[in-house]
Amino acid sequence: MTITRRTVLLGATLLGCAAGCSPAAPRPRGTAIAAASASPPGPAGPKGPADTQLAADTTVALGSFQHIGTVEAMLNGKGPYRFGLDSGSSAAVNLSPDLGRDLPQIGSVQNGPPGSQGRPPSPLVRVDSLAIGAARFSGVEAVAEPGPPGVDGMIGVLLFEKLTATLDYRRQTLQLSNRRLSDGPHVVAFTLDHGIPNIDIRAGDKTLTVTVDTGGPGVLDVPATAGLPFRGAPTPAGSGRIGDTTFTIRAAPLDGDLVVAGWTKQAPTVRIVDGVPVASIAAAFLRDYVIAFDLPANRLALTQ
Repeated sequence: MTITRRTVLLGATLLGCAAGCSPAAPRPRGTAIAAASASPPGPAGPKGPADTQLAADTTVALGSFQHIGTVEAMLNGKGPYRFGLDSGSSAAVNLSPDLGRDLPQIGSVQNGPPGSQGRPPSPLVRVDSLAIGAARFSGVEAVAEPGPPGVDGMIGVLLFEKLTATLDYRRQTLQLSNRRLSDGPHVVAFTLDHGIPNIDIRAGDKTLTVTVDTGGPGVLDVPATAGLPFRGAPTPAGSGRIGDTTFTIRAAPLDGDLVVAGWTKQAPTVRIVDGVPVASIAAAFLRDYVIAFDLPANRLALTQ
């Protein structure tokens, strides 16, 4: 799920399917945010919380909803509510319309790929406080829009922009810390593109820049223009639609290895998604590792 000023490729969470795509489809989205009082309104990028408070490491239970990790959070002192952790979302927080209804609206979000009809604008609301374990976040901008029925909203990595957030799927924990990552063979730099982490990977004989998308179900999704080598011709694997934009999905085994942060997966199945510009590495790969996002240092670690 994204808040961007251009189209991006994101993983196929059911949240994306609230916009009209199939459960197997990725979520190409472009949006513009307009301040409620701006005249004329102008686009703006996503923002992290106004303030973050964490005195010492805090560890909370990591649940799951389908392929997505979930945590419980308190919202303005109420809850707990269940949130999915989606690093492919450029918003710090997305809320269900029910949770966002009584919060002060500070703007709006126009969803859908640029040039499409998309969906009606969604409110951009202010959350005074959000708490996960001992971590406290204040002044959070959140998008109120329909999402998957199993969670109350989604959390992107921008919420943790002052922290290191570590997802351990095997131990079923989320740890938040003020500590920076140490150097190591499986630590790589990332860039934040509209709040979404991007890293370089190796796929066969190609180097790709991909989004890191814990909200997507696949191993690797690529645009049709990626030019990857495959073992045989890609075969149909579904289709999707967002707004008035329809796209097809094909799949084939990679002819070669997938190398991500020093880890290798041999000949994984890759999904080729027509009409989307950005590749993504997603949950079917990431859940085999402990994933640490060191937001202040723009570094990511995958460990076992």
